[in-house]
Amino acid sequence: MANVEAPYSEGKRVYAAYENPQEVPIVFSIPVYLNMPETPCGMPQKAYNPNNWLKTLKLYDKNGDTLSLTPTFSVTKDQEYNLIVGYDTDYIKLKATTVSSLATILSEEYAYPQVGENRVVIRVQAENGDIREYVINIIREQYVEPTPTPTPEVTETPTETPTEIPTDVPTVTETPTEAPTETPSETEVPTGTETPVETPTEMPVVTEAPTETPEATETPTETPTGEDRPTATPEEVVGEPM
Repeated sequence: MANVEAPYSEGKRVYAAYENPQEVPIVFSIPVYLNMPETPCGMPQKAYNPNNWLKTLKLYDKNGDTLSLTPTFSVTKDQEYNLIVGYDTDYIKLKATTVSSLATILSEEYAYPQVGENRVVIRVQAENGDIREYVINIIREQYVEPTPTPTPEVTETPTETPTEIPTDVPTVTETPTEAPTETPSETEVPTGTETPVETPTEMPVVTEAPTETPEATETPTETPTGEDRPTATPEEVVGEPM
């Protein structure tokens, strides 16, 4: 029998079975062991769980964003980790879980790194008391003053450009003021009304032309010569001047 506690537990059950035999004859076969110690051995101690490994390890900044470790966390490797944070990260939240539910994390939940190098140790204690340490080397960067000082100088340049534009605009507005002054001078068009008055006065001159038209009839009378000339009627002879 490999279990050294079996005789005790089995003998206790057998005793309970024969505690009240009610006068029933019982025959026992009692083995006798040789070379037995004079004093009985003590009870074996309880075996406690020795598992002190972490299952997960996560770090968060004050904004709740996850921080990445270098190298990536591994459950099966016992190694140190590195982390670089900015100056604004004044504290880090550590969230870890153990492989065994009987193990205990002894470190605090928050770490407050100073500017420069920091060494954070996470200690895990197993049920049997063994302790494992996880080391995280955190570097917090120095404070850097902001350098947006030249931005006010850039804002001065656009302020000069709008001041020049309104000064040129009034010069353009002078041209429309001259236009209305010239237009009334051209309203002398009513003088054209005099021209139709003069035209009827010249019309009698045109009437003189028909008085001269009879002279044009003399030309056909002179063209025929000789025998071809027609003889004038008595009425035409009377009408012609002598």
